[in-house]
Amino acid sequence: MKHKIYARNDGNKDIVTYVGTQARKFDKVLITYNDQMPIYYLFFNNLRYRNLTSDDKDPVIAFQINNVYFVKDWCATIIAQRKHLDPTKKYLLIDGGNCVPTTHYYEQEKITRSDGTLAFTVYKN
Repeated sequence: MKHKIYARNDGNKDIVTYVGTQARKFDKVLITYNDQMPIYYLFFNNLRYRNLTSDDKDPVIAFQINNVYFVKDWCATIIAQRKHLDPTKKYLLIDGGNCVPTTHYYEQEKITRSDGTLAFTVYKN
């Protein structure tokens, strides 16, 4: 199925709302970053966060809002594998639709666009 341009941002509201309801159950959430994603997250979760600044300490983190980390990669699972995350902690990982499925984490959910293409895949450890 070919992705249609009018469906470009389909799934963004769904994924940030999902993360908003699930984030407190995890020690850390890694979500793919694009320019709008932190704004979608704040808006659709009714958060007032005045200090939305980039993270200069970690080159793979674009922004952090509480325990939600917006990573500079379309595939958060790749970042998680590179960073060798602490196995004693609970992680929620959100990959963009074009990422290769991974067997390192348990698939939780798939978010699709109105045109039927895959927008995001949610994993946990």
